[in-house]
Amino acid sequence: SPGMEQLTIDVMPRNVRDAAKAMRGGVRILAERPGELFGIRTVKGFMFRFCANPLKATDYQAVAAAIYSAGLTDYLKKRHEGDGPFYFRIDLRTKLVLNEKSQYVKRLGAELERLSGHHLQNSASNYECELRITENKQGQYSVYLILHTIADSRFSYRRNAIATSMHPVKAAEVVSIVSEYLADDADVLDPFCGTATLLIERYRKKKAAHLYGVDIFGEAIDGARENASLANVPSYFINKDFAEFSHNYTFDEVLTELPAGSDKMTPDVLMILYKNFVRKLNQWMTPGGYAIVVTTEKEYLLSLAARSGYLKAEKEWALSGKKTQYVVVLRYRG
Repeated sequence: SPGMEQLTIDVMPRNVRDAAKAMRGGVRILAERPGELFGIRTVKGFMFRFCANPLKATDYQAVAAAIYSAGLTDYLKKRHEGDGPFYFRIDLRTKLVLNEKSQYVKRLGAELERLSGHHLQNSASNYECELRITENKQGQYSVYLILHTIADSRFSYRRNAIATSMHPVKAAEVVSIVSEYLADDADVLDPFCGTATLLIERYRKKKAAHLYGVDIFGEAIDGARENASLANVPSYFINKDFAEFSHNYTFDEVLTELPAGSDKMTPDVLMILYKNFVRKLNQWMTPGGYAIVVTTEKEYLLSLAARSGYLKAEKEWALSGKKTQYVVVLRYRG
């Protein structure tokens, strides 16, 4: 994600890291064995360069000819068993308006099929690879290949998810940017745990003594138990409203994503939830501990923390996405 480039570079093998370059929305690398990088948890995906970018022309015949001449069919045969045909889709990210884009994609796909003798076949579903075509500020096109046949077992534990579940890459990003605040053998609580993705990624980053997850939705708690078991992460889950949860010892970390506004979560309801959350931190936390919060309501959370008398804002980061979110670190002074 934008802003996470250096975090991703830092965990690469040194032979790759030294030549890696952060770019807008990604990291450019040159590697003989890219499989070494497939386990990086903050990576959303890989785009392979196989054309000489940018292309010299942008009309669909010229783009199809450039892709075919670059040897896409042989490239795919070399990396897969069998002779094909290979199914692809086209992801066109240009300044063309919607109806023009649709016509361009259709014609480009048909031309690639023709040039390849139908060894390449355009398909809206069940495709094995994706051609990502992007336009730069000068109006030039570049083509990259995304292989959906690369096995990805990084988040295989995530058997269960609900509509509000955090994406595992995002969870990995969150625990990476706050890693300096994560303590070994800490007692950790997530009072809005959902299906436990954030807790599991926290444990992957640094081992914890005890992990507790609380959620009001029973379906989420059932999913969290199964996910944590599959991930081999020792943890405890409680089906309860966070405002009613208490424990006989305190926690070193509270790590959570607070709910965002919605039809049910109106501004008034959200304000009450935030006030209750800040109040509960005074009951849950060990002095000197940290509350690490993913929130869409940063300013309101910080104002409540400042007025509390027991919370001190330490650091904040903006996360990318359609709806702006922040990661806020609060220190509990007790």
